[in-house]
Amino acid sequence: MESAQVLRNDEALAIRTGDLSDIPVIQRIAREAWHAAYGEIISEEFICHELDREYSEAALKDQMSESAHTFLMAELADGTVVGFASYGELAGAAESSGVKRLAKLYKLYLLPELKGKGYGSALINAVIARCEQSGCDQLCLSVNRGNPAVAFYQRQGFSVLKEEDIEVGPGFVRHDYVMGKPLSETGASTQRENIR
Repeated sequence: MESAQVLRNDEALAIRTGDLSDIPVIQRIAREAWHAAYGEIISEEFICHELDREYSEAALKDQMSESAHTFLMAELADGTVVGFASYGELAGAAESSGVKRLAKLYKLYLLPELKGKGYGSALINAVIARCEQSGCDQLCLSVNRGNPAVAFYQRQGFSVLKEEDIEVGPGFVRHDYVMGKPLSETGASTQRENIR
């Protein structure tokens, strides 16, 4: 499924489903975005650890095939990929959360020099639309508490549900907010209870 949008800067942007051939561009954007977003929040060693853990070729292949993450690519008319997002349904999580179907936004990154052009909003809107089409009641995500993207997600209608600290390796702890956005009236009534 592909969708095209015209953004406020009069530039056409296509959102398309990513595949294994997109791994090199996902890795490049992730490296640039992680250093820009987290360079003053976490150590260089932590950044490298997370890039290796989440963005190695093997990890991305697993996410796309075994873990059932759907990747969306934001692409300009000239073929330049400017960002990506990945999401998927959290099977089993909805039963304990009070919503019928719960989806998670796993990743959303843009080339740092292109932030503020509407590409991030286009990607998140595409994720939301697809989650709604598949019948999900709520979309959740985790974001570092010091990441300026928290404000972006709040502008998109997400609210903080809880804080969590997750050890992701020896000496590496993620200090995240879990944020959520109801995708239907049913999701709105259970938003605060859904991820405990």
